[in-house]
Amino acid sequence: MNGPTIAQNSGIGALTGDITGGGIGVLHGDQYVNQYVVDPAAAPEEIFREGMRCLAAGMRGRAQELTGRAVQRGHQTREAYYGWALTIVSRRSPENLTDEDWQTLRGALDGVAAARPGEPATDQAGYLAAARLVDELMRAAIVEDGTADPAAGATFARRVAALAVPRRAEVTDHLRYVLQRVEESTLSAAESAEIDAALVAERRRDRAERAPLFFTPDPLPLREPPPAGDSVWPDDQATVNWLLGVAGLLLVLGLVLALVNLGSIQVPVLVVMLLGLLPGAVLLVQNGEGELRRRARQARRPGWVREGRPVSPAEQARQPAGPAGPARIPEVLAFHAFRSRLLALSAARFARARPPAGPDPAGWQHATAHLQFEVADELACRYGQSGPAEGLDWLLQVRAELAARQWAAGTLRPPGRSSYQLWQGTRVGLALSGAGLLIPAYLLLTLVPTMGAVVLTLWVTAVVLGLGGWNRGVALRLAAEEAAAFVEERRWHAEWSAFLLARRPADEEMGRWLDLDQRSLLRDMLREHRMERRAVLFNFFVLEPAAGCLRAKVPNGPPRYSRYGVRLFVLTTAGVWVCNWELDFDTARHDGRRDFVFRFDSISSVLLQTVGDRAGAVGWPAADARRGAGEVLRLVLNNREDLEVAIETHEQLTNSPATLGQLRELALETSGVAAGFRVLAALATEGEGWFDQRRAESRLAFLDGADAGERKGPPAPR
Repeated sequence: MNGPTIAQNSGIGALTGDITGGGIGVLHGDQYVNQYVVDPAAAPEEIFREGMRCLAAGMRGRAQELTGRAVQRGHQTREAYYGWALTIVSRRSPENLTDEDWQTLRGALDGVAAARPGEPATDQAGYLAAARLVDELMRAAIVEDGTADPAAGATFARRVAALAVPRRAEVTDHLRYVLQRVEESTLSAAESAEIDAALVAERRRDRAERAPLFFTPDPLPLREPPPAGDSVWPDDQATVNWLLGVAGLLLVLGLVLALVNLGSIQVPVLVVMLLGLLPGAVLLVQNGEGELRRRARQARRPGWVREGRPVSPAEQARQPAGPAGPARIPEVLAFHAFRSRLLALSAARFARARPPAGPDPAGWQHATAHLQFEVADELACRYGQSGPAEGLDWLLQVRAELAARQWAAGTLRPPGRSSYQLWQGTRVGLALSGAGLLIPAYLLLTLVPTMGAVVLTLWVTAVVLGLGGWNRGVALRLAAEEAAAFVEERRWHAEWSAFLLARRPADEEMGRWLDLDQRSLLRDMLREHRMERRAVLFNFFVLEPAAGCLRAKVPNGPPRYSRYGVRLFVLTTAGVWVCNWELDFDTARHDGRRDFVFRFDSISSVLLQTVGDRAGAVGWPAADARRGAGEVLRLVLNNREDLEVAIETHEQLTNSPATLGQLRELALETSGVAAGFRVLAALATEGEGWFDQRRAESRLAFLDGADAGERKGPPAPR
C-alpha cells in the first residue's frame, strides 16, 4: 500500500472552521522541538548558553536570570559578563530600566573590564570594546536635555561599524532603542535596509510553509494494535480453516443420517429444513461477518469503553446524549471527548482530500462518513490516553488521502449496514438456521431416539465448531489487517517525524520572525507619519492572541500565535499614537492599520486586571467569554474611548497548574504588557515630566560611584 507524499502534509495550522473556532493549544514535547529546560545541576557554562538561547527567543527576563546565575556560579568570563549585560538592556528603552537594572548593568559591564587570569590579554572576540561602547551609549542616552554632544550620533555610528561582526550585530539588535535615542533618528537608512534584507531572506526560508508546522502538535508515539487475544480456539488461520471444514463435514454427515432414518417423511422434513436453513444462511452471509468484526473490535477495547449490543434507532432517540448511567465516569467521558475531536478532525481532513472530479462536498462527506467514524473509533481506542487528539492529525491526513485514491480507483468501500442491522440480521439468521436443524432433530429423536441423539450430537458439534471457528477466524483476520496497516503507519510516522524535525522552525526562529515583523510595522508607521526622533519619547509593542488563533509553545517558552493582535504605542511630545494591526504570522501580512491618537492628560487610569469566570463580580464587565481566564491591560481615557488588550488564556498551554505562574510571567513579558503597563501607569500619574525624572534617577543609579572611579562587584542576579 503506497501512502501519500509526506511533505504534502499541511499540519494542523491549515485547518479552519470548526477546528480553530475556539483556538487550539499545542504544548510541544522534547522530541521534535527544543525546550528551554536546564538541569539544576548543570555546569555554569551550560546555564549561560541556555540563557543566550532564551535571549534569542525574546525571553529577556529568563535570559537575565540564567546568565546571572551562571556568573554567580563561577562562569566569570568576558563573554559571560557581556552576555549578562545584553540581557539587561535587550530591546529596552533607557526609561524602561529600573534602578536595580541599572545597578546590575553597572556590575556586569565592570565585570567585562576586569582582568582575570587565564583570559587572553588581547580582545580578539571584541567583548571588551563592545562593553565599553554599551557603557558609553547608556550614559549618552540618559544625559540631561541640552547637554548632549551634537556629534555623538555620528561618532557612535562609526564606533558601532568598527566592532567585530558578531558584536556589531548584537549591539545594533539589542541596543536599537538606545542607538535611536543617541543618534536622534527614528530609523536609519542602514536599519531600514537591514529590515528589507531580512524580509527577503525570510521569504527564501519558506516561512509561509514552515510556520504552520510550529502549530502542529507533535505526533503521538505509536501504539501497536492489540492482538487477537487469548482464546481456547487456535491462533493460526490454517487450523481455524481446518476446524471450519470439519464442522461442514459433520453438518453434512448429520443431514445424510437424518434423511436416511426419517423414511417416508424425509421429503417434507427436507422442505422444512430448507425453509429455515436457506433464509438463515443468506442472513448470516449478509450480516455475520460484519457482526463478528464488531464483536472482535469490542472484545479488544478496554473494559470501560466496551459497548453492549447495538440499540435500535427508536431506542437511540429515547436515550440522552452521551454515555449514560454508570458509564458516566471520567475515563469514559474522556474517551468520548477524544473520539468526538477525532471525528471533527476527520471531517476537516476528508473534506480537504476530496478528489477534484469526485462528488460535491456534501456527497463526499456522506460517502466517507462510515470511514471517518471507523478511523476515529479505532484510533480513540488505541490512543485515547496517549495525548491530544491533534497529535493524530498526520495519520488522519494519510487515511483521507488513501480514501481519495481508492475512490479514484473505484475500490472505495461503500457504506455498509448499521451495527444494529448487522446484529439484528445475525440474530434472525441464527434463529432460522437453528429452527431448520432442530425440527428434523426433534422428529428423529421421536422416531429413532438413538440415531436422533447421534445426529443431534453431530449438529451441535458442527455448530459449536463452526461458530467458534468463524468468530476466531474473523478476529485473527482483523488483527492481521491492522498489523499490516501498522507497518505502513510506522513508516509514515517516521517520515512525518523526520519532516517535522527538518522543516519545523525552532522557537528562537519564531521569536526572530516576530521581532522582524514588529520592526517592519514600526518602520512603516514612522515613515507614513514622518515622525522625527526628537519628537518620539518612547514606543513599545503590545501583543495579544487574535480571535480563533492557534496557540503553541515549548516548555518554559513564551506562547506563540498563528494570528496576532498587534498594538504599537508611540509616545511623542504631542501625545500618544496607538496603531492596531491583525497580523497573520505565517505570511507576515495584515489587513490594514487602525490609528488612535490622544493626549497624555486624556489618560484617566491604567489597570492590569486578571480576568476569570467571575470577572464581572468586581465591578468591571466580564471579558469576552471566548478569551477565558487571563490578563487584560485596560487603558481608561476621559473621552470613554477605552483601550483593552487581552494577554493569554493560560489553561490552553499548560498541562500542570504548577506552571501557570511561570507562563503568566512569560506572557506578560513577551507580550510587552509588563513594560507598557509601567510606562502608561507612570504617565497617568506623573505626566510627560516623568521621562525627565526617570532619566535623572537612572543617572544616579548607573553613574553614582562609577565616575568617581569606584568599581562595585557584580550584584547577585535576580
